Amino acid sequence: MNLDDALESIAERMKAEGLLLRPADDEAIAIAEQRLSVRFPASYRQFLRKVGGAAVKAREIFGIHGAASDADRVMTVVDVSGYLEELESNETAAVVISDDGFGNYYMMRCPIDRDQDEVPVRFWVNATDDASKIVAPSFEVFLMTHLQP
Repeated sequence: MNLDDALESIAERMKAEGLLLRPADDEAIAIAEQRLSVRFPASYRQFLRKVGGAAVKAREIFGIHGAASDADRVMTVVDVSGYLEELESNETAAVVISDDGFGNYYMMRCPIDRDQDEVPVRFWVNATDDASKIVAPSFEVFLMTHLQP
């Protein structure tokens, strides 16, 4: 299965569960990247364009659009990443893509203001300093291994 197939599968499962797809256009992606001072990896940009954000297998993957109403407010990648500024350095910024429901995050350390094709997805445990471990070599692999049936 390739990334396009995985994204199509996620979109179909979300529709079947009555969940709203909110794909992002290039302008919205650029604004989010500018707010975080990063360029998202290609596979994450593709995910944003196709699905927007996902809720699959009891896990939410943050997108850049919130819900349609304040009553259904969901966090966006920009909202959540702003909470973890302490994980940033002069060269990378933490881009939070998901959480485990217990205050621990799946994140990518994206280079600040420059392109990089892919970066590893890390799992960061909130109760420790900067103890994160790599759980996937890329966002694409993270989707394939964590969200597929």
